[in-house]
Amino acid sequence: MKTQINKNVIHLLLAVSLLLSGCFVNQPAAPESYVEPVEDNTVPEINSRALDHFMNGEFLMMQRQYARAVLEFQDALQYDPGAPDILTSLATAYLHLGKSENAEAVLLEALSSDPFHEDVRILLGQLYLMKNDLAKAEEHYWMLQSTYPEKVEYSYMIADLSLRKGDKQSALEQFKAIYEKDNSDLSALVKTAELAGEMGDLNYAFEAYQILVGQDSRNLGYWQSYSELAVILRKYEQAINGLENVVFLSSNSNPDILSMLAVLCYEKGEYQKADSILTDLYLQGQRDSQLFYYLGLSKLQKEDYQAMEAFSHEFKESYPEEMAAYTNLALSYINQDKPLDAIGILLQARKLFPDDFSVNYLLGSSYSMEKNYLLAKNSLQNALNISPDSRATKHLLATVLNHLEEWEYLDELYEELLAGNDDDSQALNNYGYALAERGIRLEEALDMAKRANEMEPDNAAYLDTMGWIYFRLGSLEKAKYYIGRSLELESDSEVVREHMDEVLKKLDIELQNTVKN
Repeated sequence: MKTQINKNVIHLLLAVSLLLSGCFVNQPAAPESYVEPVEDNTVPEINSRALDHFMNGEFLMMQRQYARAVLEFQDALQYDPGAPDILTSLATAYLHLGKSENAEAVLLEALSSDPFHEDVRILLGQLYLMKNDLAKAEEHYWMLQSTYPEKVEYSYMIADLSLRKGDKQSALEQFKAIYEKDNSDLSALVKTAELAGEMGDLNYAFEAYQILVGQDSRNLGYWQSYSELAVILRKYEQAINGLENVVFLSSNSNPDILSMLAVLCYEKGEYQKADSILTDLYLQGQRDSQLFYYLGLSKLQKEDYQAMEAFSHEFKESYPEEMAAYTNLALSYINQDKPLDAIGILLQARKLFPDDFSVNYLLGSSYSMEKNYLLAKNSLQNALNISPDSRATKHLLATVLNHLEEWEYLDELYEELLAGNDDDSQALNNYGYALAERGIRLEEALDMAKRANEMEPDNAAYLDTMGWIYFRLGSLEKAKYYIGRSLELESDSEVVREHMDEVLKKLDIELQNTVKN
């Protein structure tokens, strides 16, 4: 019977493993077929001469006298040929001497004697890794994983081998399996999250980091990755929460992080929080273009148009090449009912950015406010040429065309709007009103107005349209009812009051005619 020597060979493999560390791989070739090892409960017979030489060899190995250790191990094998433990130590000595071919031969001999010898499989796997023979290395690590499923290090090696081969999907599956087997193994979950992100499965990566920040809420790196993914996935609420934790855990508040947090707050509609962060950054000396842009917009949301104007002026002076500086300034003028100032700044912008949609649209809107409908039409047409699907542009252009009495083009625009969305209440109302003003297709106009009112029953403009169409149809009592309801909601509308005067005048005439008759 072969001598069996219980020993710990980890320290003997350390030098070899240092040569191999830092390498990752990808999913393995098919493993060797697994054969259930037969348990041998017999007490092994120990050959004392073999043991003496073996222990001498081990001592020499500790002294780094590898050549002499080889001789001792060879002597031990003379007394106990084929003993796997002796062969493993002999192979280790050969590896230290740089004789990898000798080591391989010795280990294969040991494996033929004991196919399930763990140390032999480990050393063979490391030997083939050193030789970059990944397929053979995989065979041994797959066998180790099958034989010792409780030892997670072999699953890690298989995953790392998959990475070295470039098979990220197989590595991902291995890391997933490791974590599913042991939910406390966060290292596997981190690798899963990283790989999923690299492979474009951002939702899975985000879910993984969501677990990680829940398990370790003070890990700054986890929160940073969580926040980045949330931003990319437009999960604004989670991104804000993540960035707030990044700020909390960071010793120094990074202005870029704070700026991103402010932008997300703005995009989510938390305008007050965004304004507060941006104002603090401004007071701390930040002057980048993104800060100016969103600071201006936050003032717009607060209806602080003078502050928006001041910041937009500074924005334009600091970044004259930024189109948003001009549009922000124009918006501040428009909201202060200064269309001429808006036109002036937008004409400057159009020279610099002739093909920008926002510049042309805002210029058309400003000309419309000034009742310069021809120039408004030209600018809005430019905007529509740049962005043919812009419904807002079509709506505003149709209103301008109504003033210019360009009925054919107006009808064409409203037909396009309703063809794209027959539930567009604004298009239904405005088209119905335009037809009523022209006194044509009144039944069709009434049908459109009714549909608009069903969608927005408390819209004063829509109620007035209903009343005006009824007036055109000669249904004066209905006209009076709907226009009256409109005035109840918005009593200061001059147009609606004029409509009511027309209705009452007509009713009075009818009453007088009735009395005469």
